[in-house]
Amino acid sequence: MDRQKKIQTPSTLDSQLEADIQLDLQEHDEAFIKQVALQALRRGDFDFALKAVQRGEASIPEMVEDLKIYQAELEVQNEELRQSQLITETAVRRFSNLFASLPIPALMIDELGVVYECNEMASQRFKLDHKQLRSQYFPRMVKKQDHGRLRKLINAAKEQGQATISSVALEPADKSIFIADLHIALLPEQAETDPRFVITIVDQTEGIAQRSALESSRQHFMAYFDAAPVGMAATSVDKGWIEVNQKLCEMLGYAEGVLLRKTWLELTHPDDVSADVDCFNQLVSREIDSYNMDKRFIRKDGSILEAHIAVSCLRKLNGSIDYFVAIVEDVAARKQAQRTIEERDADLKRQALQLRERVKELQAIYAISRASQHSPDLETFAAELMRLIPTGMLYLDDVVVSLTMQDKTIQSPVEQKYLSALRSEIVVEGAVFGELVVGYANAHDAIDIGPFYSEEQAFVSGVADLIGRFFSRIRNEADRMLTIKRNSALLALTTEAPAMDEKVLLQRALEQAESLTNSHIAYVHFVNEDQETISLGVWSANTQISCVAAHDNHYPISKAGIWADSFRQRKPVIHNDYDAQPYKNGLPEGHTQLLRHMSVPVIEGNKVVMIVGVGNKADAYNEGDLTVLEMFANNTWALLARNRTQKKLILDAEVFRYSREAVMVTDANLNIISVNPAFTLITGYSSDEAVGQTPRLLKSGKHEVSFYQKMWADILNDGHWQGEIWNRRKDGEVYPQWLGISAVGSVKDEATEYIAVFMDITEHKKTEARVDFLAHHDPLTELPNRTLLRDRYEQSIAFAQREDSMVAVLYLDLDHFKKINDSLGHPMGDKLLIESAVRISSCVRDTDTVSRLGGDEFVVLLNDIKASESVAEIAKKILEAIAMPFLIDNKVLNISCSIGVCIFPNDGKDFDQLLKQADISLYQAKTNGRNVYHFFTDAMNRTVARRLNLESELRKALSRKQIYLEYQPQFDLKTGLIIGAEALLRWHHHELGVIPPSEFITVAEENGSIIELGHYVMLQACHQAKKWVDSGHDLRIAVNVSYAQFVRNNLYQLVLDTLRDTALPPGNLELELTESILVADSTMVLTVVQALKDIGVLFSIDDFGTGYSSLSYLKRFAVGKLKIDQSFVRDVPGDSEDEVIVSAIISLAHSLQLECIAEGVETIEQAEFLRKMGCDQIQGYLLGRPMSPEKLDELLDKQAL
Repeated sequence: MDRQKKIQTPSTLDSQLEADIQLDLQEHDEAFIKQVALQALRRGDFDFALKAVQRGEASIPEMVEDLKIYQAELEVQNEELRQSQLITETAVRRFSNLFASLPIPALMIDELGVVYECNEMASQRFKLDHKQLRSQYFPRMVKKQDHGRLRKLINAAKEQGQATISSVALEPADKSIFIADLHIALLPEQAETDPRFVITIVDQTEGIAQRSALESSRQHFMAYFDAAPVGMAATSVDKGWIEVNQKLCEMLGYAEGVLLRKTWLELTHPDDVSADVDCFNQLVSREIDSYNMDKRFIRKDGSILEAHIAVSCLRKLNGSIDYFVAIVEDVAARKQAQRTIEERDADLKRQALQLRERVKELQAIYAISRASQHSPDLETFAAELMRLIPTGMLYLDDVVVSLTMQDKTIQSPVEQKYLSALRSEIVVEGAVFGELVVGYANAHDAIDIGPFYSEEQAFVSGVADLIGRFFSRIRNEADRMLTIKRNSALLALTTEAPAMDEKVLLQRALEQAESLTNSHIAYVHFVNEDQETISLGVWSANTQISCVAAHDNHYPISKAGIWADSFRQRKPVIHNDYDAQPYKNGLPEGHTQLLRHMSVPVIEGNKVVMIVGVGNKADAYNEGDLTVLEMFANNTWALLARNRTQKKLILDAEVFRYSREAVMVTDANLNIISVNPAFTLITGYSSDEAVGQTPRLLKSGKHEVSFYQKMWADILNDGHWQGEIWNRRKDGEVYPQWLGISAVGSVKDEATEYIAVFMDITEHKKTEARVDFLAHHDPLTELPNRTLLRDRYEQSIAFAQREDSMVAVLYLDLDHFKKINDSLGHPMGDKLLIESAVRISSCVRDTDTVSRLGGDEFVVLLNDIKASESVAEIAKKILEAIAMPFLIDNKVLNISCSIGVCIFPNDGKDFDQLLKQADISLYQAKTNGRNVYHFFTDAMNRTVARRLNLESELRKALSRKQIYLEYQPQFDLKTGLIIGAEALLRWHHHELGVIPPSEFITVAEENGSIIELGHYVMLQACHQAKKWVDSGHDLRIAVNVSYAQFVRNNLYQLVLDTLRDTALPPGNLELELTESILVADSTMVLTVVQALKDIGVLFSIDDFGTGYSSLSYLKRFAVGKLKIDQSFVRDVPGDSEDEVIVSAIISLAHSLQLECIAEGVETIEQAEFLRKMGCDQIQGYLLGRPMSPEKLDELLDKQAL
């Protein structure tokens, strides 16, 4: 804003006049000459004017009149000059005010750096005398290293008007470090002739980190207005902004253009408007020249700017207001500092008041500190604490003290209750050891926070710290004594160990570990190589007093309790409250009770090799105890290893002497220098005969030279060689050896000796051949096994593909072989298998393969088959051969076999697939009545798939409640009354529907689920029978049992438990046995049957006449009833053979004093025939189908009527 008017000076007028005169001389007449003369007179050129008058070119009166006019013009010009001077003076004053009021050092210098002016800040900082400023040289105030930069700064300002440099090192008067930014601006006056500069110095000594924030501030110091580091503005009388600097825009958050459109009144906080406006009005009315005040502005973002403003008014010469200058300084930091100082002063006052109490507390602390350092024991120290702690408190006569440790509490002599108390933890070596409680028994005035001074709180905390240090000192002294004792024990153990055997060494180590940890038991156990079992090793003498645990070399770690956690976690473990530990499992049987326990593992080669533990210390185990135990454990293991190494050296010498393997030692030149007795035994050469010779003595001649060259190359390269070799004995016999040669010692990478260890492997070679044979053959029959069969199959199909022929796979097993094996014994069964293998082999060609897969299963592989009819012929031959009676151990055995046939490539190509399909065919052959062969079909595959599905679903049937019982009533033929019921198992599948028992019972017997089903039937049937008995119906419930329940389940216990749980009288339970059960293992079955008969359980034989009938077992087992199978009842009357059989069974039963019941009775004629024959009871569809318990209840109720 340029407020100065441009004034024409005399010098500028002269230049213009001369130009006018020359122009007028050319264009005007005499009047113009008069005017020139007049103008010459005005400028004081009287000679020129007089000459013009004399020439008549000008008139004196006219000139006088013109001079008067000129004088008036000069007066007007002089007035304008005075106004301009006032404006200039105002500007200078404004500049001077700003220059003087700048809160930073500012100087005016010339181009050489001579100081012309400075403000008060510069004078103070650099000790400049205003009277001698010209003698000051600004570069002297700058460190030498920055002189070059200063010169460039001045040159830049001279060229550009302003310039800035940062981080200049200055030398103030007090010689302190002073780093600043320099802002220089060229003053416009005399810029060309005598340039002057204004330098402002912004102190950056403590604000280098704020350089970026002050970057904009430096810009404000680069000129008269914009160089100010504070907010500056020129405002109008209507409170609007005329000009604002960048700093103010930043402070208020507005862009310059936006801010100029607002008034400062709009941005003033409402609470500060009144005071600001009052001062402003006083300034306007000239009551004051300027004013300063703290006020708040509202920034653009709504935040508050705390500021200090200095406002002055600049007026025109006529006294009217030109504009206002406002300097705005952000004083938030200053106000915060002021608040901080006030708070500090308040703190100092409080501290002064509390100093007296603090001195008393320090005296108490000092006394307690001395006591903590010199008290020999806890009792002495505790007594001092009880005496000294009250002296550090404000109300010492009312102090109550309590010191609580892990296992002890010490209180003030007079027991009083706390009205209020301070608590502080006692920490020893980083862990909470106890608690100090200090308080008052009575109420007192609360001077500080709560009922206590903060100093009292600090005092109690400090005392607790000193108590912790006391315990640390006592503990350290104890640790030092323990270390001496421990080191002495370790030295003694190490010194005496070589003379001890392993057990004595371990017991001595355990006793020392026990003593040093104050334990009452100690043990050491070794972890076996499998890392799954422990050898329960050695206990200390104290432990053995109350411990009778057996020495177990394979105690499972999985069975071990938490006392073996150090093994599981591979780190030391402490259990200071053993009984409270979850999942602690048990201890070895006979082990003493554990109260506390600590154990450490010894790890070697990444494996735990030993566990050492102690237990039952009176107080808790700590880290010191753990360190002692770890040292003893590792030292003991090292001593054991050393002893074992020494014993091994002795043992090695004995091994060399007594080893069954031959040992031969040669020197570097292969001269034999030593042999052991086994060498003589194997080779026949004595020591005297061998020593001095070379190993060529044993050479067999069976190996080429290249063999030995390769062997020695390996020895020289690798240091050892081993392998199979043929050598010759003294008697000339050539035999195989397993030889190992090792190079020993090293002198410049050369062996000094060679050790050869060998053994005669003649028998091993024979065994190896046998093992190889057994790897591919069945050991019993010496037939090819599955592995060899697969190989033969691959060869066969390769041939068949070349010759366009077929390969047949016959899968066969012996019918009812299991019964023979179970009844006559396994030796008899094995002989039968051997004879069967011979017969099967005799039925095929030499090029075919007969293989035994296991049990009574054989597979025949027929090669080069041209037609399937030839396969059928061979199958028939095998059936006939097996059907011939076998004479084994003077016993004639009759057996048959079933065969399943599958053909490559018609039925498949894969070996496993063909074998599976042949097995399916075998299953179908058995289903078709056995002693037949059957070729594979897809229908068979579906049948087997159904069977596998049944097997899978049957395992889920019980849990899904698909299994249930029905009951078929049994009638007395004479009375027609229901006297019992047979429990019959039923299965209703949600997808497959009702599955007949004849189908799923067989599956259950084969997959083992018959046990679970049998248990279910027994329990449910007995529960139902008990209901009928309780209802007044004295019925017998018949339950079928299988052989599997005898063999794989405790049938006797099952019956006892069921009768007990259901409360059913034993006489109401009848167990039905098949003839096959009685002959399978008669001794075992007889024992169970007799035990159950003794308690009153009844027995009957089911399906009598269909199995292995024998009068001997009827006599031995003394059953109570025979049940005639429905196959004999189906065709009577009418079938003479069945009539004879039924009559015979009834007569046999009666002659043996047994009851007889017939099943499957469906017609009146059958019932009448049985009645005439004397049959006692019947069951069947004629009188009652299998039914639910509710239906049977209805029949019983009708019978009762």
